[in-house]
Amino acid sequence: MKHLLIIISVASLVGTVKADPIHDAAKNGDLAYVRLKLEKGVDVNLKNLKSMQETPLHFAAVGGQKEVAEYLISKGANVNAISSFGHMRIPTTPLDKAKEEPWDSEETKAKKKEIADLLRKQGGKGWQELFNIMPQLSFIRSPFGFTFNTLEGKTYIIESGINLDKWRKLREIKGTGSEVKFIDMRRIYFQEHFYRVVVKD
Repeated sequence: MKHLLIIISVASLVGTVKADPIHDAAKNGDLAYVRLKLEKGVDVNLKNLKSMQETPLHFAAVGGQKEVAEYLISKGANVNAISSFGHMRIPTTPLDKAKEEPWDSEETKAKKKEIADLLRKQGGKGWQELFNIMPQLSFIRSPFGFTFNTLEGKTYIIESGINLDKWRKLREIKGTGSEVKFIDMRRIYFQEHFYRVVVKD
């Protein structure tokens, strides 16, 4: 079952690493180079500091490189990776980058449509779609808790962990369209503790 991960944290999350040539290779359709870099251990979701922290899949999408996109997805690329945003910057997902632009050639438009179809089949969504289903939350500190909105028909799984690699399920909630409150009554002994909400269709 495809699902969307939405991470909420009471500490800073993972920092962005430096850019890597894999991004340009993905945009230009250099599958051999992309494969080589991943085999050498480059993160398939590596974010590029020079491009609003976009991943190789973002670059493959904007370049209309379906073969590269398929390979990245097969290696675990996040089809809903969100770029950075801020002043005068609108966040994007790979699907957003696959949208046609007025200056695109007919060939590029056709390639982007193929990638958009591919991403949709893999559960890809645009930024606005993700925003609409993201739990809009507020929280309290002691004991730690938060409230978030739900959508009817969705399932929300609240998980926690001391890092971003290992998660423990705390509660499962069926969406009703109303706001839900979660409070963690456990005593937390670690300086940093993370929470996330897994949204399932």
